[in-house]
Amino acid sequence: MGDDHVYGRDVLDELGHDRIEELARDLRTDVETARQVVLLTVAALPADLRAGGAGGGVMSTLFDQVAVPVQATVAARTGLSERAVGRALELLLPVIMTTIAKKRRG
Repeated sequence: MGDDHVYGRDVLDELGHDRIEELARDLRTDVETARQVVLLTVAALPADLRAGGAGGGVMSTLFDQVAVPVQATVAARTGLSERAVGRALELLLPVIMTTIAKKRRG
């Protein structure tokens, strides 16, 4: 899990408690499950995305190429609907990308 765990913690920190609570409300679940959704989302992303392999315009293609499989994986592992997880991804992916950019800058 290594890098997944580190990035997951960083994304949780970037979100902060208030946005995790907001995510939990959006998912109609508890805060711990929302945290698990964040961690599972990070873990389900392709490794090359975290390593900086994605170039400009990544957000526009991210949903097309990555979100559907990530959505399915997270939904299967949490028992939440794919639709709910898809809505969560709309919040999470920009935060994840911000976290990755910060890590790449050092």
